[in-house]
Amino acid sequence: MTEPFVPDRPNSWKVRAHSTLPVGKTITHHKNPGASLVRMNDNKGLIFQTEMDVVFSCLWRSEVNEIRQKLYVTVKATNNEIVQLV
Repeated sequence: MTEPFVPDRPNSWKVRAHSTLPVGKTITHHKNPGASLVRMNDNKGLIFQTEMDVVFSCLWRSEVNEIRQKLYVTVKATNNEIVQLV
């Protein structure tokens, strides 16, 4: 639903061994995932619930690794808003 995210600076997402680093980027210059969910579910009305898979993938030593999580969300079509259900 969105294009791949690329770090603003080449090494800004570089993580040292045995440590963690929160990485992320606000979706501002990419396709709107809320609007994509509305288009994919155009028969469900103005407010509906659906599921979406969030995938984080990275290239590590020439091998692609992925972390996946399924989220259950409410989508409000009037403003393309996505709210995670707990």
